[in-house]
Amino acid sequence: MHFTSLGWSCHPGFVNEPLPPANERSRAALQALIGLKTPVSGRRVARAMGVSPTTAAAALAELEATGLALSRREGRAVLWSANMDAPGVQTRAAALRVAAAFDRPAEPSAPDAARWQASASHAPRQKMTAVVLTAVDTEYDAVLEQLTDRHPGKLRSGRRWRRGSVHGEYVDWRVYLVQSGPGDVPAADLTTEAAHELLPHLMLFVGVGRGLKRADQRIGDIVVAEHVDTYDLGKDTVAADGTSKYVPGGDPVNAPRPLVELAREQARIWRQAGGPRVSFGQIVSGGKVAAGSADSQLEELLAGRFGRALALDMESYGFSKAASNQGVAALVVRSVSDFGLGKNPEDDAEHQPLAARSAARFALELLRQAEPDDVPLSHHARPPQTQPMPTAPD
Repeated sequence: MHFTSLGWSCHPGFVNEPLPPANERSRAALQALIGLKTPVSGRRVARAMGVSPTTAAAALAELEATGLALSRREGRAVLWSANMDAPGVQTRAAALRVAAAFDRPAEPSAPDAARWQASASHAPRQKMTAVVLTAVDTEYDAVLEQLTDRHPGKLRSGRRWRRGSVHGEYVDWRVYLVQSGPGDVPAADLTTEAAHELLPHLMLFVGVGRGLKRADQRIGDIVVAEHVDTYDLGKDTVAADGTSKYVPGGDPVNAPRPLVELAREQARIWRQAGGPRVSFGQIVSGGKVAAGSADSQLEELLAGRFGRALALDMESYGFSKAASNQGVAALVVRSVSDFGLGKNPEDDAEHQPLAARSAARFALELLRQAEPDDVPLSHHARPPQTQPMPTAPD
């Protein structure tokens, strides 16, 4: 017998008083909020209910109107939680915990264990492939620490990779880690090569960068690129009076919106947990990231033409442009390791490993939280493989 139905049946030891939400949709939303325990987005509730975000939003609004759910705004997001002070909600939460214990399959005896493992499974999970690029050893090592089941290999060119695993909430990822070296051109070349040979669904560039908003940033803060540009390229434009003017900048590359939204949701979770701050906007790349003086041409560009940029690095544009040309979903995740002027080797030795670990943890957590539809379809990738994943007894 199952005790976790939406009709709120429970173990006989609990009082089974009715709850105010009279329709199944609202009861399912309240059950989801109780099960999720911490404040969550409406999108997360929708996933737990197995319904559309619009349906979940309507159910949450009904719960809030009856005092059974609470909402609060976090930046652009609204986070929801069950109102544990409302009459009956605490009882219902306890009933669900006991009901879950009664519903849990009994642990099999030794002769039956193999048969149990063959028959028991989660809902079907996706198997997908990601390629993570870094520029330098510190960044590479920080990502490698986050991978399990690591194995070496190499591309046809001889460039070596390490392959590992990330077991996410919805997707099991095969992750290839490769190192491009500094610069847009090496990053673009390796991105193209990896896209053709490894057939990824997703590519990430993960590493450190120079923060461009010193008043608002700290060492270790995360910058997710919504747009990437370069100061090494440019074009001549003709004004109305016929004069020509050189305008620095390439063809900006925009990150796929579903990936940015996934990162925003992860940023809210980090903020609640007191983690590094995460900002979203433009990253600029070019041949150098620090200038000799505040009045140099580079600093003038960063203050003028690229005044809205949040970070500066040497690889993001080459990587993003190449991934876009190959039709592969891609995202750049950087962590602030310095602010350019006045940097010194002693600070770099301390700050770069810290920032590299911060970027690696955020990027790999994106994989752990990603659903298949968060990753736009790649032109090169194999179709995601779906299969039930066996579980061990509780």
